[in-house]
Amino acid sequence: MTQVDKVYNNLLEHIETGAYQLNDKLPSQYALSKQYDVSRATIREALTRLESLNYIVTHQGQGSFVINTSVAPLLSKHAYEEFDERQLYDLLEIRTIIEVEAAALSARRRTTDDLKNIKDALNHFENITINDEDVGVEADYRFHEAIIISTKNEYLIQTFRNFKEIHVKALTYSLKMNLNRPRKRQSVYNEHRDIYNAIFNQDEERASAYMKQHLETMRLKLGDPRVE
Repeated sequence: MTQVDKVYNNLLEHIETGAYQLNDKLPSQYALSKQYDVSRATIREALTRLESLNYIVTHQGQGSFVINTSVAPLLSKHAYEEFDERQLYDLLEIRTIIEVEAAALSARRRTTDDLKNIKDALNHFENITINDEDVGVEADYRFHEAIIISTKNEYLIQTFRNFKEIHVKALTYSLKMNLNRPRKRQSVYNEHRDIYNAIFNQDEERASAYMKQHLETMRLKLGDPRVE
C-alpha cells in the first residue's frame, strides 16, 4: 500500500465514521502533511482522490470541505447501470493495456485525415464542457475510437469496438460525476487535448504517457484498487 493509499484510506475512514462531518473543513494540506508525516504532494493526491469520488470539494484559497459522508450507493451494481464493479475495473484495465500503446502507434502512423477526425471529436468535447445538459459520452468515445482507428491495426480496432457497450456505460457513469463541476469537466478536456497535441506532434512517448495518465485518473476516480 502506497503512502497515498494510507492517507486516503485514513481520511475516508474519518469521513465515514463521523470524525469529519458534513460541511466540515479538513485541515490544511500543510497540517495534514505534518500529521501523516508525508509530502504535500502525497496529501494533494489523496485529496484529489476523495474529491473525484465526491466525498469532498476543494475551493481554491479556502480549503477542502466534506460534501458527502458516504458514497457507497454510487458503487452499487445499479449505479453502474447493470454491470458490476469487477466488470468495470476489468474494462478500465484492458483499456489501459490497449490505449496506452495505441496512442504511441497513433503518433507514429496517423494521417492528416486521422488528425482531423481526432480533432473534430476533441472540438465536440470542448463544446460540451460548458453545457451540463450534455454528459459528453459520444464525444469522449469518438475521440478514443478515432485514435484507435488511426493505428491502422484491424484487430486492435475490432477489439476496441467489441466492448463498446460496457465502455459507453462506464463513460456515462464517470462523466455524470462531473456534471455541475466545471473545473472537473475542463480538466478532463485538458487531458484529451494533451493527448491530441502529442499525436499531432508525432511524439510517441508523450502520447503514451498522457493516455496512461488520463486513464489512470479515471480509474482512481472510480475506485479501481489495481492502480498503483
